[in-house]
Amino acid sequence: MNKQLSTKTNILSGLSRGFSRGFFRFFSGGFSCGFSVAIFLFSNIVFSCNAQANEVSWIESSTAELQLLDKITARIFTKLVPVGGGIELGTLELQVNYCAYRPPEEPPENVAFIMIYDNGYGDKKGKDALFSGWMFASSPAISGLEHPVYDVILLSCQKD
Repeated sequence: MNKQLSTKTNILSGLSRGFSRGFFRFFSGGFSCGFSVAIFLFSNIVFSCNAQANEVSWIESSTAELQLLDKITARIFTKLVPVGGGIELGTLELQVNYCAYRPPEEPPENVAFIMIYDNGYGDKKGKDALFSGWMFASSPAISGLEHPVYDVILLSCQKD
């Protein structure tokens, strides 16, 4: 009885050792097979993500709605800025170069490429842009203007 039990445990332990060796040999020791499986899975993920990314369409708009906060006076301004045009507020000059939004059947998102200059007062005009980049309405903290007096946020892109 005892001998049969020990034989069964030896067989089971041998099977488990063989399985674990084969498993690890497949994924680590058998480099070519495990590597090719990993590449196959990775390529399917990448190609399926690229196929989904190409399906997203954007609708170009002609106007960007910006919200500006004057931190000194605590006033909030909402301005409509035409694409290709600009406005001035205090010492800032805002230019919107591109504005687009997603169709209603897609997750909501508005995006605009904005350039902001600080003109200063008198002869202290700056020629370099304070901000030049993309602003996203859904997450304004990702790329916002860092200015001691003003905050600028994209609210939406609109078609007139």
